Amino acid sequence: MDILNFLLANWNSVLVVLLFAAVLIILIAKKQYAILDKIVFSLVTEAEKKYGGGTGAAKLAAVIEQLYPKIPAVIRLFISAAQIEKLIERVLSDAKERWEKNPKLSAYITDTQK
Repeated sequence: MDILNFLLANWNSVLVVLLFAAVLIILIAKKQYAILDKIVFSLVTEAEKKYGGGTGAAKLAAVIEQLYPKIPAVIRLFISAAQIEKLIERVLSDAKERWEKNPKLSAYITDTQK
């Protein structure tokens, strides 16, 4: 009962603290998603190098298998398997553009496929 009285008496302070905590969690999650994009780009590039073209399902499975242990703990609370696949597809489309524009990346990928 004392806790309820305290919350009712100080509801505005409690609300400010909760909002601050929510904003902090959102900012941490956004930073973690930026890091996650870089990890996925690296894994997608390695999968493309290892498996080559036309092996989408194998590459997707390999990336998911390597990615999940590397996902920061903060993100694991908020991400589902479907969201992981969407993340990989989004990063893959960006990666394909980067591979085309950067001849060194393109050479890196095609080097072991020969």
